[in-house]
Amino acid sequence: MSTNKKGIDLSHFQGDVDFKKVSEAGIEYAFIKAIEGATVQDAKYTTYRTDARVVGIKTGAYHYFRALSSSPEAQRDNIVSTLTAAGFDASTEFFAIDAELEGNEKATPDEMADNLHKLLTLLENEKILQGKRPFIYCDNNFWANHISGDKYAFREGLK
Repeated sequence: MSTNKKGIDLSHFQGDVDFKKVSEAGIEYAFIKAIEGATVQDAKYTTYRTDARVVGIKTGAYHYFRALSSSPEAQRDNIVSTLTAAGFDASTEFFAIDAELEGNEKATPDEMADNLHKLLTLLENEKILQGKRPFIYCDNNFWANHISGDKYAFREGLK
């Protein structure tokens, strides 16, 4: 018997979603893009979040990280204002930083690690996250080849 939970990753690219069908397919979690860089808010975040919760799907939000085009401080501000406006609740929802190659092609592994670490440090005491640390959302290959993951104690958390 599997204890794995089924979830989906959504952003505005998916268009309209029938969450009743999603729920009927056994999906228990919706991981929804909320923010990107310093200025972008995903146009479907609030709708997806509301519609998923109506049918009992648990929700979480993620921020699409920009290592060079947006400062960690500006990204933190966008995260906090967007999550606050949406009524994000860290006691029932999770939050992650999505690190991918697209948009970060020119960043070195050290720049990726330095700016991820800075952003995570800035988010540590933000009230909206209620003391919960975001996790880094990326695949093993990206972590191994595009982030100097050993530069900081990412696996141990920051505190």
